Amino acid sequence: MFLHALRVNIDANSYSNELDIFKYFPDDTFSFIDKLKNNKNIDGLIFVGQAHLINENGDVDLNNVIMSYFTAPTISNLGKAFYPMILSNPQTYYNKADGYQIHPSIYSKLDSDERGTLPFIKLSDNKIFDDLSWKIK
Repeated sequence: MFLHALRVNIDANSYSNELDIFKYFPDDTFSFIDKLKNNKNIDGLIFVGQAHLINENGDVDLNNVIMSYFTAPTISNLGKAFYPMILSNPQTYYNKADGYQIHPSIYSKLDSDERGTLPFIKLSDNKIFDDLSWKIK
């Protein structure tokens, strides 16, 4: 899909819980969107939030927990009011993204007010993340 996509990893460990990851990931990625929106060498931006999760054996593993991507045309259509919109309602960010993934353990802890109408999308249903998985190897 992308010829020249920039992937940016975001350390999601600074958030205190799953809701914070969902809520503040858009804010953390927007500074990159804003700075790179006029760069003609980039066809899109892929953002990957990473955090440590406890697995079924009680070990702590680094995982990709939230991902989004924006194509250059989508980025160029974002207006000046987009940033305040995502601060007040993070669902706006995920709805505007060309694609997103939210780890099942995070998505399941969001109540209906927090996630709104955002559907859960299986990782396998989003081809842009083919080379990514939840677990970092």
